[in-house]
Amino acid sequence: MSVHTNIRGGAPVGALADLDPVDARAVTYFRMWCHGATTRTRLREEVTAIMGTNEGLSFCRCLRDLHDVTVHYGRRALMCHQVNCSCLGADECALAHLIGAAREGAREDAMLLASLIVRPDIAHGLSALAGDFGIGLDLIERKSRSLRDHTRH
Repeated sequence: MSVHTNIRGGAPVGALADLDPVDARAVTYFRMWCHGATTRTRLREEVTAIMGTNEGLSFCRCLRDLHDVTVHYGRRALMCHQVNCSCLGADECALAHLIGAAREGAREDAMLLASLIVRPDIAHGLSALAGDFGIGLDLIERKSRSLRDHTRH
């Protein structure tokens, strides 16, 4: 008898490069959080360098909470690819769509997507966290773009 491991959530459904920059950053940061202390430290350093210490640490707490909700209340464990992998996994794609819908204010879509990831009674909370995380990602993208533009001149 062989042991079958269900990896459908990790199945590649696209490429990270196919996402817009904010959604790609969402997936990359979630991967970094999932892969342990070393990548979490790198993430904190990157985010605080862009946002400043207080906003950066607040953003990291939001990501921590988003991660913890998916771990503790998820319908199953979310599958994440390696941090530098160019593939986009099915679960990562669903998470990116959730964060995108929530940050754009598409509440019903965000709730529907959240209910695919966590129990229905937790979906509203996950949707709210995804919205906060998405707003932080938008801020990071704007500040990163501003820093890039400033260094070009």
